[in-house]
Amino acid sequence: MFVRQPRFKAGLFQRSVPLTPQVVGRWLDPQRTVGSYELNHHSNVVHQRKVHPVKVILMDGMKKHFLLPVDQPVSANIALICEKLGCDKSDLGLFLMDNPDPLRDDLSIPEQVESLDAFFFLQRGCFAIEGGIKATDQYLQHRDEILERTHILPSDRDRKIELAAIVCHIEHGPFAPDLCSNISEQLFEMWEIKNDRGSIEMLEGEWLRCDGMTKEQSSFRFVQVCRSLSTYGAATFPAVRSKQ
Repeated sequence: MFVRQPRFKAGLFQRSVPLTPQVVGRWLDPQRTVGSYELNHHSNVVHQRKVHPVKVILMDGMKKHFLLPVDQPVSANIALICEKLGCDKSDLGLFLMDNPDPLRDDLSIPEQVESLDAFFFLQRGCFAIEGGIKATDQYLQHRDEILERTHILPSDRDRKIELAAIVCHIEHGPFAPDLCSNISEQLFEMWEIKNDRGSIEMLEGEWLRCDGMTKEQSSFRFVQVCRSLSTYGAATFPAVRSKQ
């Protein structure tokens, strides 16, 4: 007896297509013949799964795995992630580590990245940075604006400690217990964090989470956390006494 098996969701994908700097491949249309693509023996065509697990770092820093239809545009994948999380998808973008620009909404993930094994950031503020500003330059700008209070310091203790830990990793290197003990008091005062055992333990944990990240990666992570804050973009101004 013949039993019809469910069709395996896969398709032909051509890698290394020199279309634009942001496009690294393309899906071949199943309605077209292979010959219509003018492929040759140098063409790199693979049998690619259309549903694939994708590792995503959410706005709160939590890491999750999602089974996504990677043949669909990024916008559809973001909508599916938000549907599973029960959150609003407006103004969210999917970012790749070390790249301040979000993935294009109208293309699929494989068409824009070399590997689906990378971690992606789901963050607010999906806009391109003009002029190719480096993540380290953005980090310095965001850090100074927060510490000089020209931008509002986040009120949530956990987010302040997360940002402070990333700063420690960038400016002092990998976590070391003695180093953490020496700078924690001054650090907590600078970030307006209550200096207690719970805060110290959380700082140690967040600092350890940065282990293995380069300065560029840590800088980009700092910028992404800043963009995810509800106070992002809100500025402060000095109070002026009325002359009356």
